[in-house]
Amino acid sequence: MVLFQPLPSQEALIHLGAKYSPCMRRDKQVHDLIREKRAIERNSACCVRNDRSGCVQTSEDECSSTLAVWVKWPMHSSTPQLNGKSRQYGSVCHQDPRICLEPASVPPHEWSDDITKWPVSVCNKDTCHHVGVGQKLIR
Repeated sequence: MVLFQPLPSQEALIHLGAKYSPCMRRDKQVHDLIREKRAIERNSACCVRNDRSGCVQTSEDECSSTLAVWVKWPMHSSTPQLNGKSRQYGSVCHQDPRICLEPASVPPHEWSDDITKWPVSVCNKDTCHHVGVGQKLIR
C-alpha cells in the first residue's frame, strides 16, 4: 500500500529555506541561454596535452593543435559504441562510459549519446573519487 502525503505549503517551503515559490514562471531567455550553452557543451571534447600532463574539456578552436590533441568522437579511433553505433558526442575528460563504475553505463541504463545528460562518474577502473559538501574531488 502506498500512502501519499500532501505537498508542503508555500509558507512551509519558505520557512525551510526555499528562495522561490514552486510556481515560478518559465523564463524564455534563461531557457534559451541554457539551450545554447548545452549545444556548445555537447559539441565539446577532451583536449589532451601531448605530454599527457593533463586535459581540459573545450571546443576544437580553443584546443592548441601544437600542444595538444582534441579527442572528438566519432572522428577519433577511441570512439565507443552505443547500441551498435559509434557515439556521436564526446569524449569527456575523465569520464568514459566504458570504464566508469559508479554509476556504470550498462544495459538497460546505458548513458545517453548526449554528453550533457551524463551523470558525474565518481569511480572508474583506475581511481575512485568521493565528493563531500564543499570538497574537491580527492583520490
